[in-house]
Amino acid sequence: MRVVTAEEMKALERTAIEDYGISGLVLMENAGRHVVEVVQQVLGEVRDKTVTVFIGKGNNGGDGLVVARHLLNMGAVVKLLALANIEEISGDAAINLEIWRKMEQKIYSLQHGDGINIVRLILMNTDLIVDAIYGTGFKGKIGEKAGRIIEVLNGSGKPIVAVDIPSGLEADSGRVNGPCIRADHTVAFGLPKLGLILEPGAEYAGNLHVVDISIPSGLVEKDGPQRYLTTLELVKEWMPNRRSSAHKGDFGNVLVVAGSRGMTGAASLCGEAALRAGAGLVTVAVPETLHGIMEAKLTEVMTAPLPDSGNGRLVREAKQRILSLLEDKDVLAIGPGLSTDPEVVALVKELLP
Repeated sequence: MRVVTAEEMKALERTAIEDYGISGLVLMENAGRHVVEVVQQVLGEVRDKTVTVFIGKGNNGGDGLVVARHLLNMGAVVKLLALANIEEISGDAAINLEIWRKMEQKIYSLQHGDGINIVRLILMNTDLIVDAIYGTGFKGKIGEKAGRIIEVLNGSGKPIVAVDIPSGLEADSGRVNGPCIRADHTVAFGLPKLGLILEPGAEYAGNLHVVDISIPSGLVEKDGPQRYLTTLELVKEWMPNRRSSAHKGDFGNVLVVAGSRGMTGAASLCGEAALRAGAGLVTVAVPETLHGIMEAKLTEVMTAPLPDSGNGRLVREAKQRILSLLEDKDVLAIGPGLSTDPEVVALVKELLP
């Protein structure tokens, strides 16, 4: 899965609008409908459920207006609150605001006055919160008033669904510089933004849903970023199939030379990692005085003792034993936890060409 910056996603949307003729309203409508689907996943039947939608003045707020409209049409009780001057809402968001007004629905502005008590009162009878306050263009720190409201939302105990990105989270870095929505679910439009993958952003995003808003796939392939998120599905495509008749001798033989007193964990982890990565046979060779520890610690990995100085560090005389062990091996992994003792360093230099 590709991962984008805020500007890269805007460029893809701009090209979809200008070159493909897909209007911004269509993209906004698609985005809002997908958020509604996630709301339905959380609440089940939305009829007679109360959903409170918090919007800002930008396109993120426009997405929130689409969400509010569709939930209303489904029979939900929708409370719409704006953390902005309603008259400053413009563009496609303003068109959706006009539709909302023509449906004879109210929008409450929290622009003037404290607003905290109003929010608390409304949330008492709310089943779910939709966060459409700030979008991917947000950077810096939330203002004091909006920050207090966000803290109330986070402390309400109600499930929160964030529209594209949690408000207060920087889309390109995942940074949080003050109050930020702690979402249970985030619905990312088109492609996930970097800040939703990087910490602490990933923690604030909760369960991430990446949805298609009709950006042409050919456009993404042609102009999309060459930055990918490694997922289980992606890795599965690279994994070779193993014959049902295969055995451990078919998948490589690894020798791990590692460990010293106080650092047996490095040797153990390296050996287990080689096994988990797919090696058929793994032998972990450690200083002789530590061999008993590794014998007890490792059950799936073989072990071998190497000459040491009696203090848990290898000596140069271990070279011949290592070369002997290497005769039937395909791979040598050397170094984890060996220490920087001069004699150990000299041994490693002799072994490595």
